Amino acid sequence: MREPRAPRRFFLNWPRILAFLARLISRLARYRILGDPVPERGPVIYITWHSEEITMLPVSGFTRGTVMVSSSKDGDILAAVVERWGYRTSRGSSSRGAAAALLGLRRALERGENIILAVDGPRGPRHEAKPGAFYLAARTGAWICPVGVAVSRAYVFRKSWSRSRVPLPFARVAAVFGELYRPGRDELRLPREAQCAVVKGLLDRATGEAMRELENWHRPCSGLPQDRTGRGNSPPPPGRERRDEDVGHHPNDTGG
Repeated sequence: MREPRAPRRFFLNWPRILAFLARLISRLARYRILGDPVPERGPVIYITWHSEEITMLPVSGFTRGTVMVSSSKDGDILAAVVERWGYRTSRGSSSRGAAAALLGLRRALERGENIILAVDGPRGPRHEAKPGAFYLAARTGAWICPVGVAVSRAYVFRKSWSRSRVPLPFARVAAVFGELYRPGRDELRLPREAQCAVVKGLLDRATGEAMRELENWHRPCSGLPQDRTGRGNSPPPPGRERRDEDVGHHPNDTGG
């Protein structure tokens, strides 16, 4: 007598679905990218807030590099999504595997690669910087580049401590690659609070510039250079810059 077949399990490939949604968002939203996403000096530590990680996926398509991702179950999904976009990941957090993750990031910088780091994780407080980026930059001679983001309309994950957000279709997204900063090794002797204040100040200024750009979207562009602009779902071709124009325009985009 034949045994009955076991019922098939319904399985959703969340990394593939989320990666597809992130690419779809990048095509439906209007991105304006200011500053130089790929400065000649390097390597570079791109810093942002945890709330902007999803928004940053298309924007940081210009930079590639290594991304620090939490060693949690949610981090497993995020890591799979990030890797599908062509990034490498270094897993860890302040509570699990922090030393291994920082070592992985440090080795990436020493190889001349860029890294992307959300500086207020993994458990907050929200928009309060930790000293990891400062430490890595001082140890390796890398530059810190803050990336400020402003979004006209977004869905916010209100139950998350970071209040992460996803741009809604046809939203406007302004991203500012702010002033570069490289701390000296002697600055490692600064108090932890002072190091965090430097990182937070850089990111707050870049975020303020992004918010002003969003408020003045239909006015002439600010003094910040628009060296590269685009949807950001793939890096610019080597040696070639994207045209200085808005992309992803939709005639029914009225903002929010």
